[in-house]
Amino acid sequence: MKNKHEVIIVGAGPAGLSAAKVLADNGIKTLVLEKTKKGASKNFYSGIISEEHMKGIFTNFFDSSGGKIMAPFERFVDQYRVYILQEDSFTSFNVQNNKQNSYIVLREPFNQWLIKEVQKAGAEVITETAVKNLIINDGKISGVKTDSGEFFANVVIIGEGVNPVLTKSSGLRAGEFKSNQIFSFVEEDISMSAETIEERFNLSPFHGISAKLFTQGIPDMPGIGYIHTNHNSISIGAGMLFSELISRNINPNECLERLKEHSCIKPLIANGTTKNYCSYMLPVLTLKNQNDKFLKLFSNGCLIIGGAALITDMLSWDVSAVAVLSGKAAAQTVIKAKELNDYSSNTLSHYIHLVKAIHELPHDPNPDMLNNFNNAVLQRK
Repeated sequence: MKNKHEVIIVGAGPAGLSAAKVLADNGIKTLVLEKTKKGASKNFYSGIISEEHMKGIFTNFFDSSGGKIMAPFERFVDQYRVYILQEDSFTSFNVQNNKQNSYIVLREPFNQWLIKEVQKAGAEVITETAVKNLIINDGKISGVKTDSGEFFANVVIIGEGVNPVLTKSSGLRAGEFKSNQIFSFVEEDISMSAETIEERFNLSPFHGISAKLFTQGIPDMPGIGYIHTNHNSISIGAGMLFSELISRNINPNECLERLKEHSCIKPLIANGTTKNYCSYMLPVLTLKNQNDKFLKLFSNGCLIIGGAALITDMLSWDVSAVAVLSGKAAAQTVIKAKELNDYSSNTLSHYIHLVKAIHELPHDPNPDMLNNFNNAVLQRK
């Protein structure tokens, strides 16, 4: 069959690329299809990456002999910080991260590095190719239709993110998100010198902070924001539930502009120059709190991973951690299916057991740090 692979992965985000790397390392012919030009450049610009999850999949992440991080990163995470913002005041506290096991990254260069590692392992990655539909034969998903042709595989892994076009067409998702189940975020990357960043945040060179900003105390801003200190820029984001944006007739851009003017934040970004601006969505609804009838993660010839599978946690420091682990779990499931030469839902259901194990693992350096704020952030949903 023309264009036949063992596995097709839709989406070159952290989940999809992690699955591709594990599959390629195990000699499984894998194709990754990504609709953007550079690979996941549509994703939010900044993020936190935890070493413990990545280096178990991307073996070149850390050079143990030279003590060097091989992946492109901006700064070590020196501190995790929480700000509780009131209209004219704020409270904050820090947790020091002495292990230096987490890193601030900019998504585009980091994803390009991931793609190169996946290609080195033997997987094929095709960008600028949008998947339009799934190919279903006799009740089994056997490939995809794209804007450049048809591709076939024993298993299709869907890692399309929160926008569930294929997930719905696969029959695995029933219904739509409600407006109180989705957060809308905007992020701005503000350029300034490394020396200025280090002075304002009291940082050593190559050390940075990741901060959560809780804005319940600011009128008309019941949401959450964040700050990441990159090498020579500061990424600042703000988000609110769609239901709040609609009921208050405001947009996320207004939230970000108000956040930037807060007496706590304004001095930190003063005299900076905007480099990039982006928007994205994250679900409040997760696999742990969803209705069982809303989403299933497998069918004959298909697995769902990452944000598409609601395997995400926007309150985590490393938002992509559980997505990365879901990609690994999907790959392990496919390896098992190949050993049995059975790609039916009966074998692929093994994925559920691996996903449940993911949710039992701690994914943050200090997982209890945000527990006191969860209800406050989500109380309006």
